[in-house]
Amino acid sequence: MKRLLTLLSLLLAGCSLGLNTAKVTMPESYIYSTEQTRNPELQSRWWLIFEDERLDSIITFALEHNRDLQVAASRIVQAHYNIAATRSSLLPSLGVTLQTEGQRTPPLSEQGEFLLGQGVSWNTALIGALRHTSRQARAEYLSTEWAYRALRLTLTHEVATAYFTLIESQQLLLLARRTLSLRLQAQALTDSLTRYGFASGLDREQARSLVSEA
Repeated sequence: MKRLLTLLSLLLAGCSLGLNTAKVTMPESYIYSTEQTRNPELQSRWWLIFEDERLDSIITFALEHNRDLQVAASRIVQAHYNIAATRSSLLPSLGVTLQTEGQRTPPLSEQGEFLLGQGVSWNTALIGALRHTSRQARAEYLSTEWAYRALRLTLTHEVATAYFTLIESQQLLLLARRTLSLRLQAQALTDSLTRYGFASGLDREQARSLVSEA
């Protein structure tokens, strides 16, 4: 019985052990965040961080001549005009009328009367609907603006990716040409050694195989 109680106490003691909660310290800012990256101009022209004038000129040209981006920009202007139009509908309308009445008594006299009237109208029944239309117009404006930003970011990303892919391909091509040049020199040396009996035919074929791979 004592052994059973002892075993139970040990099991309970083992179950009472708790796991330590991991403490994670969250950084106050992004690890690569600097005063330069927080610059608004750099955020809109993020590729300037590479300090590549050629890349800057290529992306600038793409932004100025991309038709899809121009269409998106025109939609922002149109949405802005829609906001102005809906806001003007909330204002009271002012009207001025001019009315003339007269008679002519020939041959010497004329009698006339001019009536100038003005009026201010404001249809209060439409205020709620017009405000809803105004909110809708503003939402459409924000939607077109963010669509423009997304398209601009996608365009600059694709241009930069293609640019760096081209640079990488050029470097790989340069490396392949250098490798081919070295292997041609090695093949010529191996052929010479084989001719004078300092290398075997297998060495010559291996050198030629390396040239073919390059």
